[in-house]
Amino acid sequence: MIYKIYLRSHAENEQGRIIERVEPTSNPVEAEAAYRRFLRRDDLIGQPVAAVLSRDRKSLYFSRFDLDEQRIHPDAPLDMTATSDKTVAAAGWHPAEFVLPDNPDRNDFLLARNALGLTQKQLAAALGYSAQSRIAEIENGSRNAGPAVLKLLRAYLAGYRPDDWPSSI
Repeated sequence: MIYKIYLRSHAENEQGRIIERVEPTSNPVEAEAAYRRFLRRDDLIGQPVAAVLSRDRKSLYFSRFDLDEQRIHPDAPLDMTATSDKTVAAAGWHPAEFVLPDNPDRNDFLLARNALGLTQKQLAAALGYSAQSRIAEIENGSRNAGPAVLKLLRAYLAGYRPDDWPSSI
């Protein structure tokens, strides 16, 4: 399987012209990271350009920067194993609006994880824990999250995403 990631023009005088491309890859993690880098490009917003992610010559995701309803949010879940175009589902996803309080309790931590759309295992990895049980302990109240973990969790809730962010639940 070969993934291709590129930017395609929709300007009237250059319909379909490839503006920029990433080296094709067989690695889905690399492909997703490259596609998300395109989706994060603020300089493209409003431009007649689309970010395209295809696998084996079939479009999986197609994000238009000039049409809000067809623009995929950079943090939207992406299914790299999909067998058909998933643009509509991805373009309909929007991040949850949740702010972690100054002194969060276990319920706040659970609400934050749910707002991020992550499993306990995924959040554990994103926060640098080696075991899912750490998240379970925080959520059941037997352990407190430290200041560094809360700072990172707040950054994730504010929209920060590292390149190895989980793609889907």
